[in-house]
Amino acid sequence: MDELHTDELNHEALCDGMAAEARLLAKSLVEADPETPVAACPGWNTFQLTAHLYQAVTWGAALVRRASTEFALPHTFLPELAANSYDPDAAWPHYIDALTRDFTEAGAVPADPQVRAAWLEHAADGFVTVLRQAGPHTAVWTPFGEPHSRFWASWGALEIAVHRADVDAALEVTPQLDTGLCLDSINFWMKATTTPAAAGFFNPRFANLREGTQLRDGEKTLLFRAVGPASTVVKQWHVARTAAGPVALGPEHETADVTVTAPADLLLLLLKRRRPATAPGVEITGDASLLDHWLENTFG
Repeated sequence: MDELHTDELNHEALCDGMAAEARLLAKSLVEADPETPVAACPGWNTFQLTAHLYQAVTWGAALVRRASTEFALPHTFLPELAANSYDPDAAWPHYIDALTRDFTEAGAVPADPQVRAAWLEHAADGFVTVLRQAGPHTAVWTPFGEPHSRFWASWGALEIAVHRADVDAALEVTPQLDTGLCLDSINFWMKATTTPAAAGFFNPRFANLREGTQLRDGEKTLLFRAVGPASTVVKQWHVARTAAGPVALGPEHETADVTVTAPADLLLLLLKRRRPATAPGVEITGDASLLDHWLENTFG
């Protein structure tokens, strides 16, 4: 099977990037009104987003620290929620939403903005420390891909950077994201969308990308290109919608039904539904409706 590009940041660079993003996130959280809605996370405000991120980094750190080779739900690592029962058949996004709301209602999140920001930063730093100690090759459960700790460094960097962008957006600030971190995060995201094992961690609408559900016009291909200065292509990802779901295509596939080109930071935020396809700096050639269909159905 053809594969996506595999060149990625090394483990230490990812840990450095996570730590830097956590510091920037904490700074933004101090300034953010906890009641401000987070546009990319319907139904959540910045207070609830902080709770979610704390849960996320606590989960990742616990899995890596214990070198767990079996799946364990995030709430089992949170003393405030460990005794709670959750529907094992619930869609992952619905479980995460319930977890976040229960956590905030349990009074687990500090009320003071300075304390709350420091609380999250400390948890993120703890995750980074665990990852540094583990190195990239410690065996640990992962939802897809190689079952090693390197996965969790890439996952954590993506999670913190994108949600930092969410808080900055709530502050009406344009986030400045590291290009290398964005390229690694796009690579991680594209692997997730083209790996069948990851499908259970997406919204149920992800099934619409399979033929026989709501896949329009049969098999189609999409090409995503990250560009640098002078619009030079730095990296690209080529995928096809098939009856089995999205699959990665190799470099021998030179054409696509739609091509999406943008700087790495903008492309990441577009793929994660934080920027619209009409945003300045995004160039689309071909059938733009294919991109719309992709974005409508690839979210967690």
